[in-house]
Amino acid sequence: LVPPEAPFLRGAEVIIAADCAPVALPDFNARLAGKVVMIACPKFDDPQPYFQKLVQMFKNSGVKKVQVLRMEVPCCTGLSSLVHQAAEYAGTGVPVEDLVVTRMGEVKAPGSFL
Repeated sequence: LVPPEAPFLRGAEVIIAADCAPVALPDFNARLAGKVVMIACPKFDDPQPYFQKLVQMFKNSGVKKVQVLRMEVPCCTGLSSLVHQAAEYAGTGVPVEDLVVTRMGEVKAPGSFL
């Protein structure tokens, strides 16, 4: 539902979360200070409109960084792939980082989700 040119995206750090990840992460809301959150699930939705909107977001919004928050289960890997492909296709160099939530509610990732 977020327009790719929304003013609140300019210079923002964006979290694109699989819709199941916040439920498994007890302190999800406490980690969001100053970040814009988008929720998606390509398992249940058609990923093509997501891809097109993400490409436009990367090209036109001026986002500073994107983190993909997903579960460790196989169906969530599609969200990471989708965001990385959109970023590459847009060619803007905006960094995309994966954050993986375990089924035990812990974040394991190379980056930080503070």
